[in-house]
Amino acid sequence: MYYCFDQVGRIPFDEQIRNFQNTLDQITDTLGADDVARQVGQSLFFVGMGSNDYLNNYLMPNYPTRNRYNGRQFADLLTQEYSRQLTKLYNLGARKFVIAGLGVMGCIPSILAQSPAGNCSDSVNKLVQPFNENVKAMLKNFNANQLPGAKFIFIDVAHMFREILTNSPVYGMCLLALINCVYCILSSFFFFNFR
Repeated sequence: MYYCFDQVGRIPFDEQIRNFQNTLDQITDTLGADDVARQVGQSLFFVGMGSNDYLNNYLMPNYPTRNRYNGRQFADLLTQEYSRQLTKLYNLGARKFVIAGLGVMGCIPSILAQSPAGNCSDSVNKLVQPFNENVKAMLKNFNANQLPGAKFIFIDVAHMFREILTNSPVYGMCLLALINCVYCILSSFFFFNFR
């Protein structure tokens, strides 16, 4: 989002927005501005941001970012940039947004591998909480007519992940580390249902 990650094969969000704008320009020549504007306004934009900014920047020992910003400052910086970028998409005609918050990043495989016991990192999970809080507040402001006619929905990925971990049998899943794994497998096999 804020920093370029070309060396690890990421396309920064600003570049993705430029690509989208170029595509709109190309199809506008063919379809006409009114049709393109109508279609873009009816489209659903799913955006998930921030994980690479933490994993491939803030948490990397060879980047100076952590020395320049504390966790709150970095979350604020990312959110300011995110606000600018989402506003740019709005200015290009986007009106319906689904925004995914950051998940339980302290439990992803690359972080688990850094723990001798294979445990989740509470410090990483706490580090990203301010970003999710900022994004929720930003979207609330957008929905309160800061961006008229737009609708933003926040997906709380961290809450969803914790819910699945806590109630895995309800979702037809089994975590091998749980003592009740046999029950989980049997209940999933015999009573599997979708809600």
